[in-house]
Amino acid sequence: MIYHPWPTELAKRYQNLGRNVIGGLSLLVEQALFQINYFSQKEFDFDDMRKELLKVANAAIKG
Repeated sequence: MIYHPWPTELAKRYQNLGRNVIGGLSLLVEQALFQINYFSQKEFDFDDMRKELLKVANAAIKG
C-alpha cells in the first residue's frame, strides 16, 4: 500500500491502461468507516464521513 506520494508513476501507467487502482489512503479510510460504525454502534452518513476522513488524512500526510 502506498499513501504518499499518490498516484505513483506505476499507478498512473496502470490507470492509463484502463485499470482500476486504489491508493492506500482510500483503502485505509474505507476500513476506518466500517470500524467506526462497528465499534461506536452509531449511524452516520458514510459519504460525509468519508469526505471528512480523507480531508484530515490528506492534510496530515502533506504536513
